[in-house]
Amino acid sequence: MAEKKYGRFWMVCITWKVVCLCGVLYILIMETTLILNMDYSILTKLSWQKGITLMLKGAITPIEFHERRILGANGEYYPLPKVGMVKKFISFKYTATPTRRNIFLRDNYTCQYCGVKNPDKLTLDHVLPKWQGGKDTWENLVCACFKCNSKKGGRTPSEANMPLLNQPIKDGGRRYYNDWGLSEKIK
Repeated sequence: MAEKKYGRFWMVCITWKVVCLCGVLYILIMETTLILNMDYSILTKLSWQKGITLMLKGAITPIEFHERRILGANGEYYPLPKVGMVKKFISFKYTATPTRRNIFLRDNYTCQYCGVKNPDKLTLDHVLPKWQGGKDTWENLVCACFKCNSKKGGRTPSEANMPLLNQPIKDGGRRYYNDWGLSEKIK
């Protein structure tokens, strides 16, 4: 009888340790490091592994730490950086690409032929159709509702007698979405 009690107790202890260990691993997976430029503008968000690597290499200066620490191979405990700042200013030219989302933002989710504002029914339309040599550029892409896009077909707006409400312009302003991929520049 005593062996069964100790056996159950042992199983409960092991189960509790595994649950605790899984909880710690889950928490460690969720920890991230925010990387700031020298002017305190946000560059990117990295995993804690990449953050601690950059900290140990000396590429970033840690500003704030997570409560948890990690045990290194040498037996020392290292704090996990929560916020770090790069040691050299990273300058970059912001260029937004003409993606579907950016074209919709530029045109304010409005059909450029009839003026209907319905984000669920919008499509991208090439002003100069692709088969006539139209490219995927800011000046050649506009928002159009499905009805207007089907009506226009593979013709230009003048051929289809459908004038544009606003001429498409190249506008790479900061309000547009861009996946900068700056974590590659920090190495």
